Amino acid sequence: MTMALIFTSALSSTVASAQVLAGTGNYSGTPGFDRGFQATLYCGNWPESWLRGSAFLDKQTGILTMHVGLETDATHAGPKGQVLVYITDANGYLLTRVASSEVGRGGKFPGPAAINNFQASMYVGPDVANRAARIVVVPVCTGFIDRFWNVSIDKLLDAAGYIQQFAMFFA
Repeated sequence: MTMALIFTSALSSTVASAQVLAGTGNYSGTPGFDRGFQATLYCGNWPESWLRGSAFLDKQTGILTMHVGLETDATHAGPKGQVLVYITDANGYLLTRVASSEVGRGGKFPGPAAINNFQASMYVGPDVANRAARIVVVPVCTGFIDRFWNVSIDKLLDAAGYIQQFAMFFA
């Protein structure tokens, strides 16, 4: 069974409960550069970017909370991707697979890296929650958003049109 997860908030929070099962994932970079996430994927150097993910399942409520992090060091573009979460039982059998929505960002302003974190929660049901023994978190880079300083060209053109109309009004 596959479920899509749509992000409803750009806020980050910590899941705290005695019955919380935390995800695990791969990360092979410099210590601390995972930024506290369970899994980190380097998306490449054009643009220089990373995708991170974490997941927590509250076994009492059946609520799965996913966190997705995007980071770029490039001014011209940023990463686009999603996080896959696989929940298995004690025998390693797949109970469900949850896919986040694809999220992305354009390039950053000059200066330090730009980081965006997203969070969403969904109900996976009592059967999955009760049988869950392991969560595997897999970030997937799906491309990039070619947007200088993360500013949409369409919005710039709209703004230019409004400025032109405003100027013509006073001409």
